Amino acid sequence: MAINIDLFKKRRESAGRSNTFQLKDGDNFVRFVPRSAAYFEDNDLDIAYPIKVHYQVHPENKYLICPRTASIGKPCPICERVNELYDSKIPENESLAGIIRAKKRAYFNIVGLSSPNPENTPADQIKIMPFECGDTLYSELVDAFFEDPENDFLRLKEGYIFNIKKETVGGYPRYKLKNLRKPFDLTPYLSDNYIEEIDSLKNQIDEVKSYEDLEEIYENGLELREKKANRSVYAKPAPAPAPAPTPRRATKPAPKPEPVAEVEQEAEVEAPAATPKKATKAKSGAKKECFGKTFDGASEKCKSCPDTIACRDAWLEALDEDF
Repeated sequence: MAINIDLFKKRRESAGRSNTFQLKDGDNFVRFVPRSAAYFEDNDLDIAYPIKVHYQVHPENKYLICPRTASIGKPCPICERVNELYDSKIPENESLAGIIRAKKRAYFNIVGLSSPNPENTPADQIKIMPFECGDTLYSELVDAFFEDPENDFLRLKEGYIFNIKKETVGGYPRYKLKNLRKPFDLTPYLSDNYIEEIDSLKNQIDEVKSYEDLEEIYENGLELREKKANRSVYAKPAPAPAPAPTPRRATKPAPKPEPVAEVEQEAEVEAPAATPKKATKAKSGAKKECFGKTFDGASEKCKSCPDTIACRDAWLEALDEDF
């Protein structure tokens, strides 16, 4: 058994990677250049094109651009399905969600060199190529840019050479980025239409498909997965059973009232109505010396005085006379 080289090569080319810069294991000496023509007008917004992509949603699609990419900001049906798969708490669903969830990527313009000494690289090999990487390497390059923004490493004439060291650990690539701070003038190697070449990087990014198309691709891909597994492994979970009623806390029954012995009661005789007494005016003694001169309705002295009301009226009349 062996790999069909022709089919393998054709598959690689159809994936659109034949004209992109590929990192090899070990040291990779490179020069980064601007991502678009807007850079030369002092109007660019980034050192690369950061995007979000969905992998392995359908066998016929290498990847799909997520509409929720920052520069687009549209709803994505695949992201919505990923949330549903995670929420189901079914292991198969969570595994699929991890595979097809949106992952961050970035597209750069790059020039590959044979060594940190540019003169060792044949002139015909010094050319601008697209380069795709993950979010970790992109973030490190952004940090490197802001560490020394005055010495912009994207400049065509004075930009620095970087070394990207690639290592494979446990089957996964690992990268170490180092700014050699060694300038390399690219201008003698650029073609007359180098600005158009730089600006063509955006053409490497696939167009974003419509919401409806992405939804259809997801459903078709899901159907193929289920056929391959010969069972509906990604079905939605059965509805959870209704919670059992909470048992009431046991309480002691209230004691029954003891029976009261019946007592024979005598017939009630209605008492004669009392004769009302004639109202008499309360006799007051001699007036106190303070009568009508001072009055404080809140004091206990005035409250307990039998002449309180008359004293108050006299005191108020005296006030009116003063005014």
